[in-house]
Amino acid sequence: MGNVDSQRSSGLAATSTIALVIDIVELVVLGALFVGAIPKFCKMFAEMGMGLPVVTQIVISVPGAGYAAIFLLLLVALVAKELLIRDRRITLTINTIAGLAGVVWLLVVVFALFLPMVTLMTNVR
Repeated sequence: MGNVDSQRSSGLAATSTIALVIDIVELVVLGALFVGAIPKFCKMFAEMGMGLPVVTQIVISVPGAGYAAIFLLLLVALVAKELLIRDRRITLTINTIAGLAGVVWLLVVVFALFLPMVTLMTNVR
């Protein structure tokens, strides 16, 4: 019975580690995207001189350094969690939730950035 528990624990640890690596890659990519892309959208919106939806205003109001700090803190928290929590079921759960939250965050930001253009295109017709 102990061998089965050991294999299960080893599988959980490996899966949790893979999820952590995916989360780290996701944070680095999202951080680079937000820090690099949002200023370009801000410039474009300023040139268009149009009113922006509230969600877009919120997304572009955070400076690039703010996004960088958020992503760095999340990265540190994810790695620190691995050192502090020994139960691999808990770390796997946290890693999974973090990955899903990153995807949702990306979708909200993409929606916020492209909403003004969609609105503009529908008003042109």
